[in-house]
Amino acid sequence: MNTAFDSLTHKMQRAALGKTVDLVLSHAEKDPAKTVGQIVDLSKQFYGDSFSEETYTHAKQTLTDPNSKWSKLINCMLNQLDPNVARTTALNLGYEAFFRGTKTIRENRVKYQCNIPWLILFDPTSACNMHCVGCWAGEYGHKNNLSFDDMDKIVSQGKELGVYLYMLTGGEPLVSKADILKLAEKHNDVQFAIYTNSTLIDEPFCKEVVRLGNIAFMLSIEGTPETNDARRGEGHYAAVMRAMDLLKELNIPVVLQNYRHRSTTYSNLTGDYEGTGLMAARFFAERLFRNFAFFGVKGVVWSDERCKGYRGEVERIGGTFHAFETGKDSEKNREVLGRWLRELPKPVALFCCDDAHALIISEICKMENIPIPEDVSLLGVDNDETICKLSAPNLSSLSQGVEQGGYDVARLIDRLIRNPEAEWEDVMVMPLNIITRQSTDIYANNDPHIAEVLRYIHENISQKITVDDLVKLVPLSRRLLETRFKKGMGTSIYDYIIQTRIEKMMQLLCEGLSVSEAAAELGFSDIKNVSRTFRQLKGLTPSEYRSQVAPKRR
Repeated sequence: MNTAFDSLTHKMQRAALGKTVDLVLSHAEKDPAKTVGQIVDLSKQFYGDSFSEETYTHAKQTLTDPNSKWSKLINCMLNQLDPNVARTTALNLGYEAFFRGTKTIRENRVKYQCNIPWLILFDPTSACNMHCVGCWAGEYGHKNNLSFDDMDKIVSQGKELGVYLYMLTGGEPLVSKADILKLAEKHNDVQFAIYTNSTLIDEPFCKEVVRLGNIAFMLSIEGTPETNDARRGEGHYAAVMRAMDLLKELNIPVVLQNYRHRSTTYSNLTGDYEGTGLMAARFFAERLFRNFAFFGVKGVVWSDERCKGYRGEVERIGGTFHAFETGKDSEKNREVLGRWLRELPKPVALFCCDDAHALIISEICKMENIPIPEDVSLLGVDNDETICKLSAPNLSSLSQGVEQGGYDVARLIDRLIRNPEAEWEDVMVMPLNIITRQSTDIYANNDPHIAEVLRYIHENISQKITVDDLVKLVPLSRRLLETRFKKGMGTSIYDYIIQTRIEKMMQLLCEGLSVSEAAAELGFSDIKNVSRTFRQLKGLTPSEYRSQVAPKRR
C-alpha cells in the first residue's frame, strides 16, 4: 500500500506535514482528545500498512480515553512545550526519523547486508568542567575532541543511511556548546539528545535551543542533595535544579535518567525493576530451585527494586532467600563475598543486579572452586554480550527493552508542551526475556531422570517432541515417567511441552519476530491453533502480546 505522500519530494513532504502539524496543534487547547485522534489519523496516513488496522484502532481508543494514563500524559505535553520545539520535534521524530528514516534504514539494511542503527551516539569531547569521584570519563583526559567538521560528517553520513536521532555524551558535551548549536542549526531536520551535568546550561544558550527546536536534554542526578554532592561536588545538586527550572520556564523538554533515586518533579527514564526481579525468580522457579540468593548494591533504586521483586516472588512460592548487598566497592568485599558464597545452601539460584556484578560472582566462584551452574546457577541483567562472554561459563542474562525505551523517550520529548502544573510521567524500560547460556544450564531436581527430560525438552523445544522420545532417554516405563513428572512438576509432560513452546514463542516475539516467523521457528504449522492455545494460556493473542512488548522495528 502506498502512503499519501509517496509521490512527493522530501521538501514538499516536510512542508506539507509541517502545515498539518501546525493545524493540529492549533486546536490542541480547545479539544485535546480530538487533537490526539487527528494525530493518530495522521500517523495512519503516513505509516500506511506498517501497522495493522487493529493497532491504529487500539491506539486511538487508548489515547482519547480521558482516564488513560497515556491520554493524561499527552494532554500534559500538549500544554508544556514551546510551540517551535513541539513543531520541530514532531517533524524530526515523527516524519524524518520514524517515517522517512525508517524506510531508508530498512532499504540500507538490505543493500549493505548489515544492521543500520536507529540512533548514533558520539562524544563531542572528553573534556569536562567537573571532577566527579569515580567518573570513568576522567580516565580519558581533556584533549580528545571532535571538531565541528568531524561532527558534521558523522551526522551527514548518518542521514544518508536514514539515521535522524543523535545522542551526545562525553565528557561534558556542552563544553563544545557553540559547535553543538552550529551543528543543530545546520542539521535542523534531525533530533539531538544531550546527556549533560547541566552546569553549563544558561539562559542565552536556552534561548538558542528554543529557536532551533531540535535539542532535548537528559540530566542525571544521584539521589539526595547530600548523596549527589558527595560525588559531584558541593553545590552541584542546586545547580541542576536551577538548570531544570530554567529549561522548564522556557518550555524545553527534560527527561531524567534515574541512578540512585527517581525524581519526584520531572519525568524519569527508568525501568520496571521489580518486574525484572519477578521474571528472574520465575525463571529459576521453573527450573525447580528452592534456594535463592541476590547480590546487589544497597541504596540504589534499580538494585533495591530488583531485589524486592525477586524476594517477593521467592517468598510467595515458599523458597529460601539470601541477600548480599553492599554500598561499598564490590571489589573490596571479595573475601567476605567468597565466604557468603561458600555458606549458601546448594544448589542455589543466584540473581545479580546487573551483568557486571554477576561477573564478579563468576570470578569469585572460580577462585573458591564453586562450580557454575552445578552449585550456583548465575543470572545477570542487561545482556551485555561482552561481559556475558567474559564470564566462564558464559553468563545468562535478562534482556531489557532498551531500544523501545529510546523510542518512548523520543515520543515523550515529542509530546512535552506548555503547562508547568501538568503531571509528569516516567518512561519505563521493561524486562523482555532471559537469554540463556551455560551459567544457568541446570535443573534443580532431585530426580536425575526428570532433570534429564527437562534438559532435553528445553534444548529441543523447536523440534517436535513426543513422550516416546523422552521415554528413550531414561530407564523408566512410560507410565512411571509420566507419574514422576506429574509429581515433580505439577503438570503432565504434554502440557509442560506446550507451555514451554508458548514461552519460547513469547521470547521470539519480544525479540521482534512476527507471529508467523516465530511460529515457523518453532515448527508450528497451524497459526490459528497456535493463537488459540496462546490465548488460553496467556489471556491474549500472539499479535496482542507482540504489540505490547515487542520492540518497535524501524
